Amino acid sequence: MPKIILLLFLLMGFQVPHALATEIPPCPFNPQTGRTIVNFTIGGHIATLEEAAIVSDTQNYPTFTYRKNSLPATLSAGVYNITLFGVDLGIDRASLVTEPNERWFVILSNGSNEVVRTNPTDDLQDGVNTATQEKVVNTSLDLLLDIDSFVAYHAQYPDTSSPNSLFPICAAFDLIPPPPPPPPAIPPVQDNSVDGDVNIATPPVQDHAVEGASVIDMPPTQDNVYANAISNPTPPVQDNVVSGGVGGGGGPPPPPPPIIDNSISGGSGYVVPPVLAAPPPVIVYTPIFPDAGIHRRGGEKEKNTLWNLPYLINKE
Repeated sequence: MPKIILLLFLLMGFQVPHALATEIPPCPFNPQTGRTIVNFTIGGHIATLEEAAIVSDTQNYPTFTYRKNSLPATLSAGVYNITLFGVDLGIDRASLVTEPNERWFVILSNGSNEVVRTNPTDDLQDGVNTATQEKVVNTSLDLLLDIDSFVAYHAQYPDTSSPNSLFPICAAFDLIPPPPPPPPAIPPVQDNSVDGDVNIATPPVQDHAVEGASVIDMPPTQDNVYANAISNPTPPVQDNVVSGGVGGGGGPPPPPPPIIDNSISGGSGYVVPPVLAAPPPVIVYTPIFPDAGIHRRGGEKEKNTLWNLPYLINKE
């Protein structure tokens, strides 16, 4: 059972009866990853008020102080959420004078240089024997320097309207992990699209498309198509494609052997080997009648007999 000590004291000629329950509650913060806890007052029994309490009015209460002694501790630079825990208590606290400004904050320093002050807590509740408060005073506080000392400081000093006594117990500094690094950059790829087209990056190929058209790259073939037609791959022949067609990629074909294109305008474009036109043969039959085959040669007559077979002649 906690030991209760009743203390009566006189302060600067003012008789202020204050029956104190000297069992100070412990710090409620539990250790966890990324958390630094700074204890300003160790929970448990205390001998005197001056040992742990701070006040705003040191003029009327000169045996008290408005701040705790500097407490050495280490806090690395980073972004933190900060929570403070404080208390005021006494057996007869509920019947004592109102203390409207029981608030405090923490000063963080690097060496002899003050780095930052936390925001203050809210006022502790009056009219109760024990008033505690756990308050998140800062979110995402960015510490640019490492911290090596902490001071609990009364937020209303030097207010003399009331003692505003309180016990700063502890502070928790919770590190906010930095965001993950961005993903690595994607290596650049060749974009083979033309105006307005959506291109899926592929290994570089030769693009034979024209504006607004899609192209399928294939092994080099002769293109014998007309406008807006698609050609099937064939062995290399003369290319009779007209402007605007879609051709097979792969680079220029080797020179074809010369041939003659016998297609006409608007035709299919297929070509055939050249064919030379030959005149029809003239057949002459020799009559078998007497004297029908007489020819003059050298001024003499030459006569075919009736039993001569017909034969082809081509004489003048």
